[in-house]
Amino acid sequence: AVKKLSVKGTVSGGGGTKQEYPENLLRWGDSPGNKWLDPNHPSWIQLKLKQNSNVVIYGLKSGNDCPHRDPSFCSLNIEDGSGRETKAHDIHGMIFPERYQWKFFFLRNPEPGTTFRIDLSKGRNLPEGIQLSQIALITVEDPKLWTPEFRANIKSTFEGLENDAVNDFDDFEIALPDGYCLRQVSRAQASTSLMVRGSAQGGGTHLEYRCNLFRCGSHPGGKWLDPVYGEKSWVDFSLDESTPPIFYGVKTANDCPERDPASWVLLATRDDWHTHEVLHEVDSPQFSSRYEWKFFPLTSGKLFNRFRFVFTAQRNDVALQLAQVAIYSLALKQDPLFCELDQQTLSDRIAQYSAQPTEFWYQGNKLCAIPAKDMTVKVSASVNGGGTGGEFPINLLTPAKEPWTKWYSNVNQEKAWIRVELSSRRQISMISLTSANDVPSRDPTEISIKVANIDGEWIKIVDSHEIDFEQRRYYTIPIVFGEPVMTDCLKVTMRRRPEKRPEFQLCQISVFATNS
Repeated sequence: AVKKLSVKGTVSGGGGTKQEYPENLLRWGDSPGNKWLDPNHPSWIQLKLKQNSNVVIYGLKSGNDCPHRDPSFCSLNIEDGSGRETKAHDIHGMIFPERYQWKFFFLRNPEPGTTFRIDLSKGRNLPEGIQLSQIALITVEDPKLWTPEFRANIKSTFEGLENDAVNDFDDFEIALPDGYCLRQVSRAQASTSLMVRGSAQGGGTHLEYRCNLFRCGSHPGGKWLDPVYGEKSWVDFSLDESTPPIFYGVKTANDCPERDPASWVLLATRDDWHTHEVLHEVDSPQFSSRYEWKFFPLTSGKLFNRFRFVFTAQRNDVALQLAQVAIYSLALKQDPLFCELDQQTLSDRIAQYSAQPTEFWYQGNKLCAIPAKDMTVKVSASVNGGGTGGEFPINLLTPAKEPWTKWYSNVNQEKAWIRVELSSRRQISMISLTSANDVPSRDPTEISIKVANIDGEWIKIVDSHEIDFEQRRYYTIPIVFGEPVMTDCLKVTMRRRPEKRPEFQLCQISVFATNS
């Protein structure tokens, strides 16, 4: 927990939005005022924590606008309890291609300390100081976990994700900074439905049973031992709920390296093994120590409710043993269902992404945002560029959040419509609408949605659905269909309350196809 936040300088009066203060660096959310701006550079940000912590990852998030204010150089300096300061990391030539974009930096070794200062600078001739939307420090409780292989696996597993931060893989849940977590589904649901090919009757410690495979801890009896020689060993478990596995791990036991597996295959099914997929294969893993984890990313993206590890022993005359196996899936930390987001959370999650395509899990379906290149948009009316000179319909397919990247219509009518044509027929499950940068009175308050069937006839699938952007700018509202529909064209008709201005505007429309 943060005890004190300090910065070198801050803009007078909160900047253009009157809200751009240092405390925003510790707040989640994307809005123009949720940032910190120092009108001078170089600059620095300092965090003083309540207790000594081992930092392994730190992150910086760009602001909503003005890329010339982005820092180009940064360094992390850490002070321990005795006042000794060390430079833990520095980066030169840093570039943020997008607004509201995270950059995470992985430290070679855990760096313990109580005070962390991030020094920031940029090219000398760039004006208007330095700004950031957010910063993050990610720690581990046990520094021994942060091995080079562990760090490399974490880095590759989360490449391209906005929140690639972890704490402890021995935990039931691995916390991510925005309320999400990686949940170990093998422990969450499968302990009552675990089967193995063979198991010692307690082994030498009298504790070596199959249930240990889902238990945390490192002790001699905390393992599973299969004493049956000359055959493949397997571990099979089923889940109450189907889930998309993100990655998995295998942990060696306390002794006897000759009992480590020589190879294995991870299989998965969703129809009780009538059909199955090979998720991953490993041959000749190099375990260098006892109680050692090896982690592997999974890229299938599909839902499964049953998994099987098939292990091969090193020799026919040697038993096989393991301390633990684990499979992880992305979930909301507060949500008992895996990869199930309520509409409010889904809305907030969509708003964090600035590039397409984006993928989400919603009620068991993988929803993929259709790329802008595969869509064209038409509208009922549009102004000729508007006040910024750039407010055209094509902006509705542009993920950028700038004052001019929106569509604006000032035609005095009680309704307006947006028509999106797809390059091919897709199974559509959801659309989302994002409010523009200003003038909340132009926001639509009610929508209906029609889709074209294969004969070109319009079918209404959403009728008189009220929406409320709550005066929030760049705020995204998802509209989830009752059932997915096949179409290559959809039409969104918008209305407003009588007291609203005779104008409409939106920043973006996104269309999501089901890929389950």
